[in-house]
Amino acid sequence: MGDKNPKKKPKSPKPAPKVEIEPTAPLKPVKGGKR
Repeated sequence: MGDKNPKKKPKSPKPAPKVEIEPTAPLKPVKGGKR
């Protein structure tokens, strides 16, 4: 899961920050709680 974040950033730096900020915010707490 951690590798997907850095891989998506370099692939699409323009749409990545906008799309990642939205799904990353709610996914971050959910992923940490599951682990």
